Amino acid sequence: MKCEVRVHPLTAVTILAMLLSKNTLAAEGGASGYLQGTYNDFAVAMASPPGYYLRNDLFYYDATVGARPLGGQIDLGATQQVWGNLLKFAYVSDIEILGGTYGAAIVLPIVLDASATGSLGIGAASVEREGDTSGIGDVFLQPFQIYWTQGNQHFAFTP
Repeated sequence: MKCEVRVHPLTAVTILAMLLSKNTLAAEGGASGYLQGTYNDFAVAMASPPGYYLRNDLFYYDATVGARPLGGQIDLGATQQVWGNLLKFAYVSDIEILGGTYGAAIVLPIVLDASATGSLGIGAASVEREGDTSGIGDVFLQPFQIYWTQGNQHFAFTP
């Protein structure tokens, strides 16, 4: 009796990505450097036709965090307001890798104005600080992206 096993390229890529992934750790206090909620295009996994693309996203983010334990002390809360701009330059090729379309991108985050206020309490004493800043954030480089399409289903992989 002969047994034949076939593996779809997308399945192989998914398994490889899971095997190569690192441990996931939570940020202290539930904080994150990413925009909250869902941020991206409606068709984020759809490959555009081959070519060069420039995208510019202006955003405003306003958030408040209540009292919580943080670093062995009690954080009495923080508020922040951020005006930012994400400048994205992308390239989609006509090169096919593992049955998908290759692409690459670079994102330049620009903080137009960020202001934050926070307070820390120990017993009956508390300290409050506030500040604001602007400037260029960490450049986000995506040198390797693959997009697959199967009928009406679209998939993307970016390590």
